[in-house]
Amino acid sequence: MLNPKLVAEAAFERVLEVAIHKDLINFKGQSKLRLGVALWHAGLPVDVLPAEGFLDVNLGEENSAWPPES
Repeated sequence: MLNPKLVAEAAFERVLEVAIHKDLINFKGQSKLRLGVALWHAGLPVDVLPAEGFLDVNLGEENSAWPPES
């Protein structure tokens, strides 16, 4: 498991923004990135996004995301 503090940064007010440091993740042979977000307050989880499953981000130039690496 990756340490989220080293891999991503987040900002939240009305919109949740997440920046992922792609050079710390091995995307070789991957066509999508699966994400889950846990929101914490005072050391306790208060919400999980999405409520079930993962957020799927399709990779590749046609999807406006990072191109897949071979």
